Amino acid sequence: MVETAMQPQILLVEDDDRARMLLAGVLRSAGYEVTVAANGEIAIALLDQHGFDVVVSDIWMPSVDGIGVLAAARSRPRPPAVILLTGYSTVESAVAALRSGAFDYRMKAAPITELLESIGRAVAQRRAELDQKDAITAIANGLAKLQREHVPSSPAPVVSATEDQRYLQAGALMIDRHRHEVTFNHQPLHLTTIEYTALLCLAEAQGQVVQYRDIIQRTHGYSTSNIEAQTLLKAHVHHLRRKIDPSYIINVRGTGYALAVPDTGS
Repeated sequence: MVETAMQPQILLVEDDDRARMLLAGVLRSAGYEVTVAANGEIAIALLDQHGFDVVVSDIWMPSVDGIGVLAAARSRPRPPAVILLTGYSTVESAVAALRSGAFDYRMKAAPITELLESIGRAVAQRRAELDQKDAITAIANGLAKLQREHVPSSPAPVVSATEDQRYLQAGALMIDRHRHEVTFNHQPLHLTTIEYTALLCLAEAQGQVVQYRDIIQRTHGYSTSNIEAQTLLKAHVHHLRRKIDPSYIINVRGTGYALAVPDTGS
């Protein structure tokens, strides 16, 4: 049994009636709250209505396949982890699924214990990521509140934009979106295109955590896994931190980055 205060919520997507019934029974016996969907269309509708910790989906289905379900899940504000199942596999299909953001890619013929272990890891990782995201949001909101309290003459939030949305300001950092120029303490910064785009992405999020893969989508224009995205971003963020106060960019390990103005006191 899964020992948690609240049962993890699983969405099981399988178009084979017998396989769906058997696997749902196994997952419920393991302590999970299971919602079933007989196809990808139903799965996407359920994703719109409920929050799930993990989606376990057959990859080969008519109309909307497992990759389509994966894309729909990843678009949610608090996306569930997705594990894709297949009756037959190739190295290319496994790599494609993982690069599309799947947590895991498994063969249906593999021992059920392996799937249960994968689901357990997915639940633990997602809940840890959500806890980290909530914590950094609370920190950013606290910093914004402190800044408003200590600087009453400046009612702007931690990151603010003018009415015409040309400028974004975060403490000593100012971004001119029309001219693609950035200053820190009134000194111009010389940024690469990727550095500028990553910094703008974080500033527009107003202190919220932005996942590594979402930053890469902005900077590089393609989708990748969060692990690959973190590797791609590491050097660029390192250079950014050297050009501004490093405490402005917070790394939520395993999840993403957030831009927050440090509390310098009053």
